[in-house]
Amino acid sequence: MLVFLACVWTATAPVLLGRAGEFTILSKAGISTVPSSVITGDIGVSPIDATGLTGFDLTAGVGTVDSTSTQVVGLCFAADYTSPTPSMLTTAISNMETAYTDAAGRTPTNASFTNVGAGQVTGMTFTAGVYEWGGDVHFTGTGDGITISGSASDVFIFKTSNDIIVGNGAHVILAGGALSSNIFWQVAGFVDAGTTSHLEGIFLVKTRAMFKTGSSLNGRIFAQTAVTLDTATITAPSSPPPSAPSPPALPPFPPGLAPKPPPSAPPTLPPPPPVPRRPPRSPSSPKSPPPAPASPPESPPGGTCM
Repeated sequence: MLVFLACVWTATAPVLLGRAGEFTILSKAGISTVPSSVITGDIGVSPIDATGLTGFDLTAGVGTVDSTSTQVVGLCFAADYTSPTPSMLTTAISNMETAYTDAAGRTPTNASFTNVGAGQVTGMTFTAGVYEWGGDVHFTGTGDGITISGSASDVFIFKTSNDIIVGNGAHVILAGGALSSNIFWQVAGFVDAGTTSHLEGIFLVKTRAMFKTGSSLNGRIFAQTAVTLDTATITAPSSPPPSAPSPPALPPFPPGLAPKPPPSAPPTLPPPPPVPRRPPRSPSSPKSPPPAPASPPESPPGGTCM
């Protein structure tokens, strides 16, 4: 009896951000900066009003639908701005919370993706999948940190029930074409990015996010309490069109069971040569009459010889 095994491969799906994905920073309790930070992309606060945007020296836009700041390469939004800003922010905050719940509910890829290094992950390389820790996650080191390696279509989800603490000068390094827009950090506690540290990815934070002096992020910060920046650089990632990751190669067929190639097409024969045609008779050439019969010989003169 022959038994065939079907190989099923499921890639990790990205966390959908909805309208929250239109923002670089979203916060429910406020965003503060110690100048001069540099933020590329829009920022927003809700349900707190514009008093929750501190240190930005805001200039109101036309109709107070938004405002601007020299520290923001984009627009600033608050819950007390003119319609339609309040409803837009309500939707974005709701989508942010849904994204957090989605990431928190993901199942680790396998047992080896759970509590890696007991949370001490300095110097480690992570491939695509869902990782989970039951405590704090730490990485440290000047110019060191962790590496996230994969293709441009690979998705990485890092979940912790506590905090993420990044040492001064520690870096997240991308390898193999991995994109920050496909990296998601679901943090039930807080995020503490040390001075001059550099991070990559989208942070879905249940409480607060702190980016200290000279720290940077290529990604987004979505915090359900407050975000504090100290001369930090936060840049929204580019988001290329999604593409499906390539599945692994299937195992070879058992001997003798490989599918036969399709029969080759019969050769194409050349067309037969054309049959010559008799040229038509010209209507101006009349048909020649048949030749006249020969006349009988004449009798000699003088009659008949006896």
